[in-house]
Amino acid sequence: MVSVVTDSVGSVISEVENHGGSNQLAEFIAIEHAIEYALTKKWKKVLIITDSRTAIIWSERNDAEKLKPKKLAKMNDPEWYQAVKGRVDDLSRFVDITFEWCPRSESLAGHYIEERYGL
Repeated sequence: MVSVVTDSVGSVISEVENHGGSNQLAEFIAIEHAIEYALTKKWKKVLIITDSRTAIIWSERNDAEKLKPKKLAKMNDPEWYQAVKGRVDDLSRFVDITFEWCPRSESLAGHYIEERYGL
């Protein structure tokens, strides 16, 4: 599983390989890393563009809408999801985030992953 964050021109900001997990989890981890990067730059607002509607939903879900145990049980790595969700929720308190979905064909991080990893 590879998580990549690029800037608006496609330069890689963060690239992390992990064993296990799903594509959705990789996208979710990339969102976490994008928020961390924004905070290191002391940005107050950030636009995160991703080709994963699932990662956007997971990021925007509030504590009252946590995944039910039955749904968590169907995930590849529910504990990993919960850990990332906790960090995304904590980090999101410090920056105003707007999410935008884009098709994979327009995803700069997706292009990088395809070229580098053949995925």
